[in-house]
Formats: sequence, structure tokens, C-alpha cells
Amino acid sequence: MTEFYFADRRMEILGVGSTDETDSILIIEDDLQETLKTASGIYTVTISMISKKYDPSMIEDFTKILNYVLVKRPDSDKCDYYTIMDIEEDYEELTRTMTIENAGL
Repeated sequence: MTEFYFADRRMEILGVGSTDETDSILIIEDDLQETLKTASGIYTVTISMISKKYDPSMIEDFTKILNYVLVKRPDSDKCDYYTIMDIEEDYEELTRTMTIENAGL
């Protein structure tokens, strides 16, 4: 299970997402594209706007452009930091797809 922590520009954690079905924000799909030559990484993450814990307006606030996403993979003890660069809404499916890039770029 991969965990996603949504943080504001002061690095305060606003919400939590997960790839398993919990009461956190459900991560429907995540695709990481890493480039070793430039040491960069771009993630495409699709989340559900329906959650037992958070209402949709809270999720929208957590996932604003330039907010941070910290990703903790199951095979690592550390978090990777990303910045939200682009957002696409699907109002029929009630999902939000974000393009996030390494926070260090």
C-alpha cells in the first residue's frame, strides 16, 4: 500500500490518501515516470473525490496547484516530495487527476 500525504506550502499535512480502500482519500491510479538522466520524476495521480473522512471541498483544498504531495512507498522508509503542477477534473466520474513533479526541481 502506497500512502500519499497532502501538504500546504508550509508543509503542514492537510489530508491523507492511500491506494487501499480506507476512509482516507482513495488513490485510484498512480503512474510514476522517472528519468535517471535528469534525476526527475513526474507522477500522474488520480483520486476519488468521494471519501468517508473528507468532503469534496476539503479534497479540492488539499490538492491545489503548488501544494505538496509526500509519497511513502511500501518498499521504503522515506517519503518522496512532489509539487502539484496541473489538475484535471472529471465531474462525471467524480475524480481528480493531478500531475505532480519532484519538489526539488
